[in-house]
Amino acid sequence: METVQKPLVTVFVPVHNGETYVEGCLHAIQAQTWQRLEIIVVDDGSTDATVEAANRCARQDSRISVLRLPENVQLFHARLAGMEAAHGDYLLSVDVDDQISDDYVECLLDAALRTDADLVICDHLLMRTPDGSVRKSALNSTPADREYLVPKEHVDYEYYRHNVGNAPIDQSYVVFWSKLYRRDLVERALPWLREECMPIIYNEDVLYAGVFLHLASSTAFTRQGAYVYGTNDASAMRSDFMERLSKIAADQLEVLYFLQRFLMRSGADPKLMDLFQAWKAGNWGFLETRYAYWRMQATRNS
Repeated sequence: METVQKPLVTVFVPVHNGETYVEGCLHAIQAQTWQRLEIIVVDDGSTDATVEAANRCARQDSRISVLRLPENVQLFHARLAGMEAAHGDYLLSVDVDDQISDDYVECLLDAALRTDADLVICDHLLMRTPDGSVRKSALNSTPADREYLVPKEHVDYEYYRHNVGNAPIDQSYVVFWSKLYRRDLVERALPWLREECMPIIYNEDVLYAGVFLHLASSTAFTRQGAYVYGTNDASAMRSDFMERLSKIAADQLEVLYFLQRFLMRSGADPKLMDLFQAWKAGNWGFLETRYAYWRMQATRNS
């Protein structure tokens, strides 16, 4: 009797100058209860000791490889490089300064296999504050009627209903790292994603979410497993205020423009396009709110 091989899951870690975190991140992935893994460190032109630290781990574990990009291409294209290098039946990504529960991969994969969904979204998002404490993400407002382990079609309609007016933010929809992607979904998305030529740092999650949620045949949510992301309130003021704001605005405009073209060219119906237009306006309003906050902080720190 032929033995059915367990699915291979590729976990890729995009990193730029993350020597402080990379070994801890890799150790957490290595310790996953699901052990049939391909682990790819995507080094995005680091100038510190990131590569040396990653190579130390790779010498001790044959599942780990290091993909060195020749220059700093920024986060959007670093993620894209990770997807293109992956060999797994399923793919997921972990940011280098974040943490995952030991059963994170197994829980998301179990949800995919149970529901036959080509996209699984983890709804158990936690945040680590600068003082080291961990608590429920303040940015993730989960609807009371959300169904779990139930494959759904057309979740992009739900996605574009969020961030409009006073609608609560459902962070799990947006972020790239809360999801498990089946290979055939990735292969459908790659031709579209390769069209993006701008070096996007900010809002790249939004672009990815818009593409994957629209192309997914079915999507399932799970509350099992946990993803803990880091926060740093001081990071917004690390670079020149106006330079940073200019980059955020440029990236957000590029993302909105890309998604509008993508939806039109992929045959989105008029109802979805109407939702998108309202969502686009709300997204820009959110940037204005952030601008007011950052400007207040910059004035206070000057």
